[in-house]
Amino acid sequence: LSNSIPLSSLPADTDTSDLRLLLVGPKRTGKSSCGNTILGRKAFDTRGGGPSTAASGTAAGRDVTVIDARGWGFSEDSVPREEKIELLRALSLCGPGPHVVLLVIPLLDFTEVER
Repeated sequence: LSNSIPLSSLPADTDTSDLRLLLVGPKRTGKSSCGNTILGRKAFDTRGGGPSTAASGTAAGRDVTVIDARGWGFSEDSVPREEKIELLRALSLCGPGPHVVLLVIPLLDFTEVER
């Protein structure tokens, strides 16, 4: 990418070993399964409905922390205040912030509302 920063140009005290990934998306889209695949183990409960959780491990020889944010409804109008607060809580699990935000969406035909 043209706007990426080479690791060699980062300050010497920058921790480049721990990569923080935040998984976000609507309910029942496979965020937990995606996190389990990244970590190579069953770290997240795939039944859904629980609070945002974090799990750490090694992927491709690098320490990673994956944050599985609780899913939201399928449109801005249907996202209750509690779910918005939970998404902010998920961000707090990424301290000092996520390196990557992965939007997980289903591989199905989109409805008019989702488009």
